[in-house]
Amino acid sequence: PQVNDPYVVNDKQHAKVYIIGGCGEEPKGPFTLSGYIFKDEDGDKNYDSDEEGINGATVVLIEDGTRILRNPGPVHTSTGADEGGTPRDGYFLFQDVPPGDYEITVSKKGYLTRKEPLAHSSNDVSKDIDLIPVKRQDRIITGWIWNPKYQDGKNQFSAHKQLINEISIDWYEPNTDGSILTKSSENDREKFLRESHEDSILVLPTIGIIGADELVKNPTAVKTNVQLLESLIVVNGYDGIDIDYEFNQGNNKKDFADFCRLLYNGDLTKNIFGLRHLNKKLSVTVCPTYADKPIGYPGDNYDYYKISQSCDELRIMLYSQPLLWVDCHGFSIDRVLNFAVEKGVSRDKLVPAICTYGRIFQRASDECADPKNDIDNIKVKTSYWESQFPSYQNEIPWFVSGEDSI
Repeated sequence: PQVNDPYVVNDKQHAKVYIIGGCGEEPKGPFTLSGYIFKDEDGDKNYDSDEEGINGATVVLIEDGTRILRNPGPVHTSTGADEGGTPRDGYFLFQDVPPGDYEITVSKKGYLTRKEPLAHSSNDVSKDIDLIPVKRQDRIITGWIWNPKYQDGKNQFSAHKQLINEISIDWYEPNTDGSILTKSSENDREKFLRESHEDSILVLPTIGIIGADELVKNPTAVKTNVQLLESLIVVNGYDGIDIDYEFNQGNNKKDFADFCRLLYNGDLTKNIFGLRHLNKKLSVTVCPTYADKPIGYPGDNYDYYKISQSCDELRIMLYSQPLLWVDCHGFSIDRVLNFAVEKGVSRDKLVPAICTYGRIFQRASDECADPKNDIDNIKVKTSYWESQFPSYQNEIPWFVSGEDSI
């Protein structure tokens, strides 16, 4: 089967199974791996016959925790049936797996990524994995932590975990040749990921740079960057990635839209699976604009509609304006958001980014309050809020999304 082919049994999409890795130095012969991806109703971590199997999950084997072998060929399959031949939701099967030391990861949008070692001492291995749903799917509230202010941002994040279901941290930076620079320690990343998942919060690290012009115009660099991003996300067990590529010139619309499409949809001729086929979330952060024609602002580089067709979230940096709550250079929050909607960006994907940067926000009017919801009453309306500026500490902008965003 091809990587992007769904496995369909009884008109239901079952787990798509890929193998990523190579052979160990001391082969013991190929082995078979099977199991169920399920929702653990009773919390005992064991799959019971009356528990719900989860369809459409992506199961990946990683060898040695470091390498991804591109386009591995037909060494994976899925039958959707148990040992007795009965169709069962969430069933997966690997056959003829090359020998080696593996980790297994499972991803599905709406659930936390699971990653754990795979112990196998026989030719037939059984492994059932439960997936934990992300809290509240009807709206997105996520934060962004700037690496130079990591500890301050982390403290703010910890204080507001009850509100958040996604977090992005400034951990990576691309080079012009497509290679990736890491700006944090492995221990910090692993600890942050573990603690966030314990609170059912998705982790989408940010890779960002101001001056991505040369990178997105170079096909070789783009291919390298996308392949490395795929590997980085899968091997580390992240739930996705946030792309924050900003530009110094105003003629990168098509190149950047093509970059996003390759990362999201993949291209097997280039040995790229695509994040949507791997069940990983793609967020793309862009500068604000309100017009199709160039207006002499960084937002000139982004085709909102085309990018939105190749991502799960389009985060618009409304805090890039010199003044947040008043018109300046023709900008206003409403004008930018309305332009995005008019261009065809789905409201479900649109994430307006507002800059708190340590500021305290108070509701200036009760007209937007919803007594049934302590968080959904937050709306991006200039008349609803007044801000105070006690300090410039604990920098963590918040992103707000959902039906009430506009």
